[in-house]
Amino acid sequence: MTGQRLAGLDALRGIAAMCVVLFHLWPQQMANAYLAVDLFFMLSGYVMARNFEPAFAAGLTPGQFLRARYLRLWPIMAIGGLLHLPIFLDQNGPALLPVAAVNLLLLPLPLRGLVFPLNGPSWSIFFELLANALHAAGLWRLSAARLGVMVAAMAAVLALVAALSQHSLEVGMRPEAFWAGVPRVLMSYCGGMLLWRLWRDSPPIAVPGWAGLALLPLYVGVNILQGGSRWPVDLMFVTIGGALAVAGALRMTAVPRWLVWLGSISFPLYAVHGAAAAAALALGLGKIMAIAAALAAASAVAAIEPGLRRAFAAYRPRAISL
Repeated sequence: MTGQRLAGLDALRGIAAMCVVLFHLWPQQMANAYLAVDLFFMLSGYVMARNFEPAFAAGLTPGQFLRARYLRLWPIMAIGGLLHLPIFLDQNGPALLPVAAVNLLLLPLPLRGLVFPLNGPSWSIFFELLANALHAAGLWRLSAARLGVMVAAMAAVLALVAALSQHSLEVGMRPEAFWAGVPRVLMSYCGGMLLWRLWRDSPPIAVPGWAGLALLPLYVGVNILQGGSRWPVDLMFVTIGGALAVAGALRMTAVPRWLVWLGSISFPLYAVHGAAAAAALALGLGKIMAIAAALAAASAVAAIEPGLRRAFAAYRPRAISL
């Protein structure tokens, strides 16, 4: 496994997490910011291929890998779910507490139009774990050419779903298009795997680091000015724009401190921003203070994250790091 972290990818992940926060606060204005999740999937595929494919070849089993990934992701998502529990109970009543309990385990159980009503972002973690399982079960054996075919096939399925029914790539979080989360995650996740196979941390594309980090915010901003975009353009951004963003981030040799910080809290921010922002809005503090509350809550969770990893270390395979 490769232990060295890539600061540029961490920064890109932090920017994507911030885009998700803004999307949930201003869903109409920042409608295209949902593509940050697809960027998460691509980053996950790249990093998992980079860090764990040698371990798969050495005998790490799918069950061992999936257990380690679950133990890495579940504690932070559980905190987000527990923080959101009072809101869930206020909206649904204690009789539906079993739904929250199932969701807390990162398992889907639909209610009121959401597959994960306890903490909405959990849907993407569920699909990421599915992609992790498939990666360990056999995707890691695929050649670069076959991974390319997989990416193209999943893109075609996703395009068909968008063209015939959903008219958007924003699928996977609602019951009516839950299954479409499979091609959505596999397209970007396998795309990230493919980038690792082809680039090995040295992309041949000369994308400046700042341009890679700015690509998603700029795309969202342009679509705000244009009043929205169509799903075929979004699909092109996921495949081509995502690769360019990763290429730029990989070329970064120095990352500003504020981006290092944002990258360090990106996963906690994704997990807890909904509950923190909802609490701030309920207190009448406004959306800017809701952003501040989300960042503060994420910082607090990030501070205890190393302790959580140590606490769960005894339950992971010896050959794998959380």
